Amino acid sequence: MRIELLASPWCGMCATMRRMLGDSVEVVDVVAHPERRADVSLQTVPVLVFRDDNGRKLSEHSGFLPRSKFEELVKRYS
Repeated sequence: MRIELLASPWCGMCATMRRMLGDSVEVVDVVAHPERRADVSLQTVPVLVFRDDNGRKLSEHSGFLPRSKFEELVKRYS
């Protein structure tokens, strides 16, 4: 499973989630890489995208998530 954190440079909640989740997610700057948001309903950031090993989107979650909720989602999609 692959987890992406879609973020922008000016987003405070994105920065908080980057620090909180560390290396467990791939951070994607949606300003620098707009093509990476093609299959995501991006209306706000941050957005967590869960993908299978083939890159198929399993789920996406918009907005800030506490660590406990993130861990619950990881268990669900693993």
